[in-house]
Amino acid sequence: MLHSKRCYRFVCYQYILLLYLLAFVAGFYFISWPSSRHAAFIRGGVLLILIVAAVEGLLYWRQDAGRVGPELRAWLRHAPKPGKVLAAGLVALFGYYILQSVFYGDWESVRRVLVVAVFLSCVAFAVLWLDFDVCRLVTLISILGLLFALCYDINTFGSRNQALTSPFRDMASGLDWFASYHNTIIAGLHWSLLALALIWAYTKSRLSSLRLLYLISGCVVLFAVYHTAARTAWVATMFGIAGLFLYADHAARLRLLLLVVPSVLIAALYTLLHPEAVVRKGLTYRDDIWMEHMHKLEGGSDWIFGKGIAALEAFVKLPGGNLAAHPHSIYIESLYSAGLVGLALFVFVLVVAFYCLLDRRIDFKGKGFIGPVMIGATVAMMVDFNGLFDAPNLVWLWFWFPLAVLLAGAIKPKATGVSK
Repeated sequence: MLHSKRCYRFVCYQYILLLYLLAFVAGFYFISWPSSRHAAFIRGGVLLILIVAAVEGLLYWRQDAGRVGPELRAWLRHAPKPGKVLAAGLVALFGYYILQSVFYGDWESVRRVLVVAVFLSCVAFAVLWLDFDVCRLVTLISILGLLFALCYDINTFGSRNQALTSPFRDMASGLDWFASYHNTIIAGLHWSLLALALIWAYTKSRLSSLRLLYLISGCVVLFAVYHTAARTAWVATMFGIAGLFLYADHAARLRLLLLVVPSVLIAALYTLLHPEAVVRKGLTYRDDIWMEHMHKLEGGSDWIFGKGIAALEAFVKLPGGNLAAHPHSIYIESLYSAGLVGLALFVFVLVVAFYCLLDRRIDFKGKGFIGPVMIGATVAMMVDFNGLFDAPNLVWLWFWFPLAVLLAGAIKPKATGVSK
């Protein structure tokens, strides 16, 4: 394989990939960077990966043309079977959405699906090819979390006249250009990812002083997530932390207990004292939204193949006269836009992905973070998220990017024990 050649340019490629992925993640937080430029940067990075891969492939072909076929066949033969099944499932998922969009004459949706597919493929290829250490990226994300915790601490605790025991429905870090949003759910889900990165770093750090810093910062970010009053973010965080337990070793689990036990006790006490904040408005009309979308599926063709990615979704009228902007569930969105076939393919990809995450024979750097993120996303996507194939959004951050890293680890031949 190309990445086995330990040379200077491949080290450079690793750092370039690290910076690209960091910019990809940071673009969701440094919101002074317009989303159109963020999307253009992501597309540019994908193009760069394709160019570099093509150049290196040609060089390798010229030097060892006779070895390319045997090495490729050996790689396909030794790649773990679950990884190959996951890759096949993704090909089927993207292929189905592309064919459906072509059938409906929706060429814009074809482009959107292709953008996501190429991004996922290129990131997976680059991570696999360069044997990229995702732990480095998670460490840098945790530094973003430290910055957010500092900003939130300075701009929140010193200026609150309200009781700290009830949610403020916060959406801002205190800085207009950093991690501040106009929606509590969006804010909470962005901050939740920072919380998981900080908690992961807390369990992995070997320096006690650094562990204390990560612990305090993680608590501040958890406090911020709580004060969004966004229950979707709470769910994603809780299941993500449960996932951290699943992948942690004995020492890391003891450290997690120091954080989780007090948090659980506080959450239980809060639920007893303020049940109306936890169960307010039931599912916040989500059950009505889901039923309305299913009622819109008319006839067998709608139920089997869906209405298409571009089908209007903002038609459910809520109490107060507002329209629900989307189905508030990726699963309902998949059913509505792609029918039972699309939903079945999506669920199949998730099932195989979790099989890969639970398979001890499939190990890769950063699995201890990627797994919990996907666990949190899979549950939270039941009650929120939207735009499976939209421009870079929370689905990219919580689902497509972790899935790309998982795919790289799952198809890596003869994976050996590595640090998580």
